Amino acid sequence: MTDYAFILHRIEELKGKFDLKEVAFDRFGAASVVTALQEIGIDVVQFGQGFLSMSPAAKEVERLVVSGKLRHPDNPVLNWCAANAVVRLDPAGNIKPDRSKSGEKIDGVVALTMGIGRWMGKEPEAEMDLEWV
Repeated sequence: MTDYAFILHRIEELKGKFDLKEVAFDRFGAASVVTALQEIGIDVVQFGQGFLSMSPAAKEVERLVVSGKLRHPDNPVLNWCAANAVVRLDPAGNIKPDRSKSGEKIDGVVALTMGIGRWMGKEPEAEMDLEWV
């Protein structure tokens, strides 16, 4: 079961600590969370979960991991999600994270992919610090 009150509280805390620009969301079951985020002044952006939306970001995550530029401080939840995730390929060569082989949660990997996807194509003043916070 997901504790949405806890998640909203944590996002609000992070907004006070970091220069939070937006929160990407999957439209499935997100209406109340999106409304609550907007009420506390956070911009929200829909991010599709299909191959076309996820593939560029998933390929960038893969590139960053392989190059050693993406690292985290051994976060047990992200480790668990990554262990549950596989890469699914469509006939056009698009990829996205998938859990069909394990059935367990991969939400951390999906959130990471969505975050990288929103960052891509923007022109940051400086290179993004990819150390996990």
